[in-house]
Amino acid sequence: MTSNSEYAAPFGWQVKWVSGLVLALVIGCAIVEAVNLYPAPGYLRWTLACVPVAIVVLTIPFTVRGYALEGRHLLIRRLWWVTRIPLAGLQSATLDRAAMKGSWRCFGNGGLFGLTGWWRNKKYGVYRTFVTDPHRCVVLRYAERTIFISPDRGEDFIRQLQARMTECAGGVAGASGGARA
Repeated sequence: MTSNSEYAAPFGWQVKWVSGLVLALVIGCAIVEAVNLYPAPGYLRWTLACVPVAIVVLTIPFTVRGYALEGRHLLIRRLWWVTRIPLAGLQSATLDRAAMKGSWRCFGNGGLFGLTGWWRNKKYGVYRTFVTDPHRCVVLRYAERTIFISPDRGEDFIRQLQARMTECAGGVAGASGGARA
């Protein structure tokens, strides 16, 4: 069996920009609260101090740190846990740098430390994302679902995935654009 293959999940400009802006707003709210720049009722001061911090604290754990191919699974490395996605039933894996173009979020995170959750566009329909850079998307197509990831070396990821699927005897052979697995 092929050894484990590890891939980083670099932040693209969109994730860096949104994360930086949100962190600046949180720090700004904290400073405003700390120096008490304006008189406000207690509940409003508490809200301004806690809600932005809570948003960041609740979002950080879902950050995608990297990806790995291990046995017959794709591992999505989060901050404190791993999401395991079986490779069984995978029909294709393609590198599509414009995969998220025209997408809108159904449920999930739109850029704070990543683009995660469920999204939709005309080309792919509804899909699940574990993306940190939308311009590095590898699209994994199954019969019943589609998953987007953004490994740092997308073409290498697809080659490793092809080799793994061939070894597992049941991968779809062939190549198209960025390759099929």
